[in-house]
Amino acid sequence: MREAVTTPQRDRPLLAGAPLYYLFVAFLVVCFLGGGGSRDDILSLLYLRPIAALCLVAFAAIPGSFDWRSVRVPFWLLSGFALVTVIQLIPLPPAVWTSLGGRTLFAEGAQAVGIAQPWRPISLAPDLTRNALAAMIVPFAALIGLARLDRAEREGLLTPIILLASASMLLAVLQLAGGASSPFYLYRITNEGAAVGAFANRNHQAIMLAITLPMLGLWATRMRGDPQTRRIKRACIALLAMLTMLMLIVTGSRAGLVLGGLAAVWAAFQYLRTMAARRGRPMSRRRSLLFALGAMALVGGALSYLAFGHAEALRRLFGLDVQGDLRVQLFPLLADMARTYLPFGSGIGSFDPVFRSGEPFDLLSIGYLNHAHDDLMELAITAGVPGLLLLAVLVGWWGWKSMVAVREDNQQAVLGAVVILLLFAMSLVDYPLRTPFVATIFMISCAWLGDAGGRREIERDEPASLRSL
Repeated sequence: MREAVTTPQRDRPLLAGAPLYYLFVAFLVVCFLGGGGSRDDILSLLYLRPIAALCLVAFAAIPGSFDWRSVRVPFWLLSGFALVTVIQLIPLPPAVWTSLGGRTLFAEGAQAVGIAQPWRPISLAPDLTRNALAAMIVPFAALIGLARLDRAEREGLLTPIILLASASMLLAVLQLAGGASSPFYLYRITNEGAAVGAFANRNHQAIMLAITLPMLGLWATRMRGDPQTRRIKRACIALLAMLTMLMLIVTGSRAGLVLGGLAAVWAAFQYLRTMAARRGRPMSRRRSLLFALGAMALVGGALSYLAFGHAEALRRLFGLDVQGDLRVQLFPLLADMARTYLPFGSGIGSFDPVFRSGEPFDLLSIGYLNHAHDDLMELAITAGVPGLLLLAVLVGWWGWKSMVAVREDNQQAVLGAVVILLLFAMSLVDYPLRTPFVATIFMISCAWLGDAGGRREIERDEPASLRSL
């Protein structure tokens, strides 16, 4: 595939004649409809992954140029994870396999039944590792598609993401109205009775709402029309932002509530600075931050009061027993598992059966732990040193590009950096990036951030992709 940088046409109508853009939006909608769960047995995967594969082929095969600059590093890092996954599926000689960390119990199983040690792969659950490899079809399709879009089209994805987040909020309202047996839940195994929207897990709904807030802040600075029209549009966006914050309060996710509060402050901070600069009265960072904190404190307090009867997240946050929290109890055990399976890990996707093989009796319950609820720790357990090195490169790339974006005052790239940071933070207490839809949003954010440091083809305040708003 030939690498080329496509220059956006500044005077064309909104994405006119851009079939690849609309194909990507359709792909995003499919991910929204069937990619809100992280389990490997959800029925929607039966159509989501084949459609993602078809989209990948279409993105790669349709004639035209590729803009790899914005997605080059994420693409190679994802390829690195795919390579690690493939290597973990290669059968090894018994002498090599038994020398790997954490294999003693499994080697003793062969001895107990009186058979010779077979050739086995690094992964202790090859079927789940193959599923993890298949799951990478979705983010690969997203990256190839993003490489086919120009910068204006990539920035234009902001609008459909906000609309899909709004649709998820509408679903959440219907779920609350229908109770635990509501027909509007999309997944069989879910947080019944909670406002999970298009997701199976309330934490994933909450982080989606949290990352929507800075998107709304940037969106509000890009409204066009006469002054009265702009005021009306910004008032509507403000109402949508307040609804988003209200739904965060009732969703029931403590981490989502905290991150959503930080995201709201950042959104207000960026909006105030941008609008002040546009009016010719620049506002200092300190003053902007104080105004943003004050405004969000007032709005958050008012919304909390209004939603007090349904403020599940607030009750869970203030009723938190740190010593009794399961994540705190599990951390020493997870750290010990990571040491046991270093340096090559137990196999990407293998956490559930590996954890159950050594689960202590005092933690046994009718529930089960499908993931570590700390993706950094789970990555160390399942992918070992290679996975941690790839993650370190990703974090380093994010840090470098974020500094470039701030220095350039590239607001779209800064938005990408903020969304990635919020998803990283949520991944320390949950696993949002394991859902296909959030993984796709993550890839889009990487593309936004990847545009930092490039040529400034698009007007800073009014990109071509948003001129009709």
